Amino acid sequence: MKDHFRYRFAILPQHKHPDQLERRQPLPPKRDDTAVRNNGRLMELDDGGRDFDRRGWPGQREYQMLVELADIQPRIWRRLVLADTTPLPLLHRILQIAFVWQDRHLHEFRVGSVRFGVPDEDFAPPPIDERRVRLYQIANEPGDRFVYMYDFGDSWHHEALLEDLRAVPEPPTPKCLEGRRASPPEDCGGLDGYERLVSVLEDPTNAEHEDARLWAGSWAPERLDLDGINRRLARLPRRVASATATRQRP
Repeated sequence: MKDHFRYRFAILPQHKHPDQLERRQPLPPKRDDTAVRNNGRLMELDDGGRDFDRRGWPGQREYQMLVELADIQPRIWRRLVLADTTPLPLLHRILQIAFVWQDRHLHEFRVGSVRFGVPDEDFAPPPIDERRVRLYQIANEPGDRFVYMYDFGDSWHHEALLEDLRAVPEPPTPKCLEGRRASPPEDCGGLDGYERLVSVLEDPTNAEHEDARLWAGSWAPERLDLDGINRRLARLPRRVASATATRQRP
């Protein structure tokens, strides 16, 4: 895993025109050969590269991703489309909006044992600086997965799956296509606290029902405002500075 990321991160930050890459690594004329770019195995040529035309080069692709909160039933998930070149700080903001989090806590991306986030001397060893990394460097093929972790106290794990990709003439605006259910309220006590809160809210005879209703406010476990999410996503700048390490710690 370490060698895989050392290779990928050593070469990927520089984008080159396809003609330059082909001169550097000319492709054999065989139809069953593998097209190799500077980020490793990309795809197998088929019918004169028709599949390659559909999928495009990094920087010219739209990703469709399924992101789901782990260990919660019924499921809480979002299906998103976004640019493959999305910087991880911007991906953090997209996920915050899609799941209606308030960005009050620290976060981190994980691929296996490799961690990406905001370097912080209080947490050792530090993660790889997320400001240097784009989405296609951690997910490059359909089926690739990674974890987005938010709030190290409540410990919300979002499992992200790259479902599909396609070539596009220009980077798409992030959009949430569909999803199910509301995310847990901030600072509700993690999975156990969330399950307890839902149980109390669903039982008007519970002695804590009124207090829980006042604490939860307008939050409801089945409510999902897809239009509101997409309005906020449409207002995002294409580049977002990484969150600072001054976020509230658990």
